[in-house]
Amino acid sequence: MKKAFIIVFLLFFSVFSYAQSSEGIYRVATYGERFIHKMLPRNMVRVTIDSSLYELTDSAGVGRTMTWVIANHKYKELGKNIFWQTELTNDAENDWAISNILKSTAVILYNNTPLRAAQWTGSGTTTLHVNLITRKYDNITVIN
Repeated sequence: MKKAFIIVFLLFFSVFSYAQSSEGIYRVATYGERFIHKMLPRNMVRVTIDSSLYELTDSAGVGRTMTWVIANHKYKELGKNIFWQTELTNDAENDWAISNILKSTAVILYNNTPLRAAQWTGSGTTTLHVNLITRKYDNITVIN
C-alpha cells in the first residue's frame, strides 16, 4: 500500500512540474545559459541581459541554449524592449497609464500568458485597459 501511494504521489508530482515548465515565460540570464527543462514549441524565453523575448517554433532539449536556438532558426522574436511591467496591488484593476504610446502590435502578458487582441484596448494611446477579472499580485507586462 505504501509503495502504491509513493508511486501515485511521484506520478502526480511529475505531471504537475511538467505543466509548470511548459507554460509561461522561461527566463535565462544570457544567451549561453543552458535550459534545465525540455523546451517545447510555443514556449516563450526571455533573455534578461537585453530584455529580448522569443517564442520557440521547435523543441529544444535539456542543455541547449538560446544561442543554439537562434543558430538553428527555431524561434520567432516577439520583442526587445519590455518597457512596462507591474504587479497589481488591488483586485479588479483594469486601467494603467503607460509611459509610451501602445502600438497595435504590442504584446500584453497577463501572468506571463499573452492576451488576445480582444482582451485589451489602448492601441495608439498611453492607457492600457484589460477586459479581465484581475486579482491582487497578478502581473501585467507590455512589450511594445
